[in-house]
Amino acid sequence: MSEEQQNIQPSISIQDTKIADMENVEDTLGRIQGLPGIIAKKLLIIVKYIWIMVPCLLVITYILCVYFIMKYFYFKWSWGEKIFWFYFELHYTYYQIFWSFFKCHFTKPKKIDLGYERNLLYDTEEICSVCNKPRAARTHHCGFCKKCITKYDHHCSWMSACIGYHNARYFFLFMVGCFRGMLICDTHLWYIWKMYYSNDNFPFWTTLLLSLFFFNITMVMIFQVILNSICFSLNLTMMELVVYLGQCIQKKSIFISLPYYKSLSENWHEALHLPKHLPIILGLIPYDFQNKEYQD
Repeated sequence: MSEEQQNIQPSISIQDTKIADMENVEDTLGRIQGLPGIIAKKLLIIVKYIWIMVPCLLVITYILCVYFIMKYFYFKWSWGEKIFWFYFELHYTYYQIFWSFFKCHFTKPKKIDLGYERNLLYDTEEICSVCNKPRAARTHHCGFCKKCITKYDHHCSWMSACIGYHNARYFFLFMVGCFRGMLICDTHLWYIWKMYYSNDNFPFWTTLLLSLFFFNITMVMIFQVILNSICFSLNLTMMELVVYLGQCIQKKSIFISLPYYKSLSENWHEALHLPKHLPIILGLIPYDFQNKEYQD
């Protein structure tokens, strides 16, 4: 066995442990007996329908935002401030959030070959070991959705859908929209603290709880946006990023070649499903551009 093969062999074991295909979750839970099995099956039902809670939470957040803006700011703003903050920024943000959420949930995965060569460090099987069907490179099986997903990233319980090539853009836009929405809330809450704290009728506890809530969600959104941006920039899914970092730790070096890197521009164009002749910024607006390069 050559030295190169010896180096690859342990890496394949890591890959098999990290991103091995998961058999159907329902079949696995069906073999669990007694009370643990019953609880696990009930939790699976909750996971399947948890996505319905997300629009409800978004509507509640929207109502809170509108209430505070109308009460403390709207009638004191100039018409220019009203048009920017209330009629444009607030409503555009929530349009993007709802649009990207439902697109992410309802967009069906497609079997598509993106033209990548199979890399043994990240993807070993040409035939899916679960559904016994041929699969292209960078395709993995999801035990929740019971199908193979191109550029499988993870299964999102909040979306009740797999995040892969078909909807990673919508997932990212949802995170960006939520982040911008949190910044709007944080900005206005800061002004409320600054302008009305000394007022006798100032709702201290309500404002404090809302400030803590929005601040924590803002931190989560910052982490999500940065993490997804790194994955898009390196042309790696979340699963592949874990394997890549494992390789860096194993070899004690950060100078390891990226398996699917093209160029920063090409990576983002592919992730955003954007034709190459269009600027990347257009991929961040809630609109679908027809990209014939990656269609079936």
